[in-house]
Amino acid sequence: KTNGLDYVIINLHLFWDPLFEHVKFHQIFLILDLLKRKYRSDERIILCGDFNSTPDSNTVRIIENKPLSTFQTSYATGQQIIKEIYKKYMSSLPVLDYFLNAYAEYPESNKKEQPGVVKYPDFSNYTKDFKGLIDHIFYNKLT
Repeated sequence: KTNGLDYVIINLHLFWDPLFEHVKFHQIFLILDLLKRKYRSDERIILCGDFNSTPDSNTVRIIENKPLSTFQTSYATGQQIIKEIYKKYMSSLPVLDYFLNAYAEYPESNKKEQPGVVKYPDFSNYTKDFKGLIDHIFYNKLT
């Protein structure tokens, strides 16, 4: 609570394997479903953590209300599972259009050449085998 305002902060750690995007997608679906059931639209929400998902993943795209792309999955039925989850998401939840990406607030993101295009940091994870952005911060318009 700050300045008399309440904040809901959700820090999560999604499944790690890049070939199981359908698992991460389902995990974030459950979180978004919980938010819609438990919290009012006038509450300040911060959703952050290790999503183990790059900015172009469907796990991030659904939070940002962007169209989905082809899913990477470890088995053929994963594509069908994702389609079913997304269909359920779209039919059962109001669109969560109030989540914004915190990276959009950086000055580099608002270059005149590409207004409104979010420029993500090069990485949040740097190891011998992987260098990329998998940690994210989202917030609603009230925050």
